[in-house]
Amino acid sequence: MLKSIVSLAAILALALVSPSIAEKADSGHQHKAESKAKKAVKTGSITGVVVDLACEMLGEEPGPGHQACATGGVPIGLLDKEGRIWIAISDKYGSPNEMLLPLMGKNVKAEGWYVRKPGVGLISISKVAEVK
Repeated sequence: MLKSIVSLAAILALALVSPSIAEKADSGHQHKAESKAKKAVKTGSITGVVVDLACEMLGEEPGPGHQACATGGVPIGLLDKEGRIWIAISDKYGSPNEMLLPLMGKNVKAEGWYVRKPGVGLISISKVAEVK
């Protein structure tokens, strides 16, 4: 009986300790990932056409008619001249709609910080202007 109680206590102790060990391991992993990402972040500008990302991925032509898509919740981004997609956020880590909706389908120069990974880029926009 005592042996069973000791075994049960050991199992409970492991169950209580294991999540905190896993959390520490995960937080260390996230910290390393964040550190690598920060090294890849650049400040500058991206020039491209303002698009709603769903319609762009479905092969539709960009244009002001896609404002309704973005207003309905579809993310907005930029399509650069190399055909690369850039997901856009505001420099306040929120929706870029206020800045980009009036420019839907137009060629713009967006300034801020950006990072690119295989297949996708992210730009945090602090300033945007139409490029003629």
